[in-house]
Parts: sequence; C-alpha cells; structure tokens
Amino acid sequence: MVAAFASENGWPAVGTETAGRLIPGSGFKVGLWLHACHAEAEYVTWHGHRFEGSGVKPDVEVPWKPNGLTSGDDNQIDAATDVRRDN
Repeated sequence: MVAAFASENGWPAVGTETAGRLIPGSGFKVGLWLHACHAEAEYVTWHGHRFEGSGVKPDVEVPWKPNGLTSGDDNQIDAATDVRRDN
C-alpha cells in the first residue's frame, strides 16, 4: 500500500515488484486437507488502481541481495538513498 501511494504521487519506487497480495480474507477448514477462503475487502488506490495479482512495479529495479543482511548492508536502501539524493 505504501509503494502504491508513493508511485501514484510521483515518488520513485526502488527495489523489486511487490507481491500483489492485498486482499484480506478468512478461511475455514472443510475437510481433512481442504480449506475454503473468501475475500473480505479489496485495496483500491485514490486513483482507482487495484494491485492484486500484479503488484507495484518499481521505477528503478534493484534485486534484493539476502547475503547483505548478515553484514548489515541493504543494497535496496542504498540504491533508494542514491535515487533520492539525485532528485
């Protein structure tokens, strides 16, 4: 939701595409291995966009590097800081 708000309001999105899973719902068990789920709401932006299933695409694509977390480095934060500094 934050990425969608930023993207629609002219702030550059940096990172990877969001998952596109915004619909909250609930479910219940209907059998030994089965669950029934139903949607309870849908997130729609002020501009009428629905990101369910597709996510927010970044303006600057920066793949996540999980090995950086062990050393305290976050390549996506660093890239976002550089983009912000340049604008």
